[in-house]
Amino acid sequence: MGRTDGKVDVYNGVTFALKKTVATGSSSAVDALKVADLDGNGTLKWLIASGGVLYVLEGDKLYWRSPSLGSNLGRGSNMVVKDTDHDGHPNIFIGTESLLYQFKYLGAS
Repeated sequence: MGRTDGKVDVYNGVTFALKKTVATGSSSAVDALKVADLDGNGTLKWLIASGGVLYVLEGDKLYWRSPSLGSNLGRGSNMVVKDTDHDGHPNIFIGTESLLYQFKYLGAS
């Protein structure tokens, strides 16, 4: 669950007990949060929009972050991860009030 201070709380899905809190690198409210396997290896990455920046975390570590993309990035969970061109690599679509961004995950370098 995204918090207003930019952190994400992870809860146990059965007991609803707080398991851990993860820092995103932002101190602004989390506007969108998705978990996805971007490279098909079974490892989930966290995609977090906060303060106009898209963060990708692998576990508790920063994997990638965008530059500032504008206000209200992903507000209302306005983010979709899908392989729309069927090339085996997912596309990340995320919007602001006036723009729609598309990012292409090409794998680790």
